[in-house]
Amino acid sequence: MIKIVGLFVEDYIEEFENLDYETDHQENVKYHLYAVDDPGYKWKISLWDEIGPCGSGYCMSSWGHMEIEPVKQFGPMNYIPKNGYPVLNACITWKDGAYIWKENEESEKRSWDNEIDNDIFSYDCEGGDSYYPSGCGYVKMDRFEQLTRNMEKRPVWIFSGASGLGKSTLGEMLGGRKDIFETDSVNELPDEIYADVVILGNRSKFTVEDILPRLYGSVKVILVGFSEYIEEKPVKQEPTVNYQAFLEYVKSRKEQSWTDHMIAMSLGMDGTEFTLHMLKAQNYISTADA
Repeated sequence: MIKIVGLFVEDYIEEFENLDYETDHQENVKYHLYAVDDPGYKWKISLWDEIGPCGSGYCMSSWGHMEIEPVKQFGPMNYIPKNGYPVLNACITWKDGAYIWKENEESEKRSWDNEIDNDIFSYDCEGGDSYYPSGCGYVKMDRFEQLTRNMEKRPVWIFSGASGLGKSTLGEMLGGRKDIFETDSVNELPDEIYADVVILGNRSKFTVEDILPRLYGSVKVILVGFSEYIEEKPVKQEPTVNYQAFLEYVKSRKEQSWTDHMIAMSLGMDGTEFTLHMLKAQNYISTADA
């Protein structure tokens, strides 16, 4: 049994060949279902479809894709099931180098063949026609409700800031999951930018305003500024002292034949503190008189 606990719908830019065998682009969607099986293992089930020319180049075709992978923790979700967690009568097993979806003992659904259609999702690699494929991979969205954190448009992050703060390093870390474009890698900006993350390098001198009109499709731009935290060392403040009153006190006690040691003790000071205080007081008075 497979329990569906959430869904992440990911907007991305698909790169494909058109009928002229030229590179083209379109906005597309990937569906990532998060699930738990009976033993308690967590899974991510990804579904999407891609287009391209059929084998003969006569027409455009589509192919469905399905990938199953174990996860230690669920990723972000922007949809949850309506009316509780739906349970599918199926299991996931390992066979021939891949995880497969089994709806019963006789059925073994792989990501490269057959078809699956249940209450939650539908997958078909070629649509039953290997010559003119019409495959698909999608989630039945009427079974889910949108969370408030969902972004209506494809997010594009723009990194900016001083050099040497890790913009490119972070971009490299994201590169396995997101398409990255660094402005320092080109002398001139392309007419269209398809990346999910744009890194503004300081060598190229391009600005956010240069990037915005080139972003492909309908996007939500998120500006990420890199800056170094510099700890400010606190300035030690000298206590405010009435040096005039201090000197008058010392003078009055000396008129009473008090020694410096006795005066220091009366002020809660040791000999060194008293001497330094006297020097500061005398310096302050002489400076003020000047």
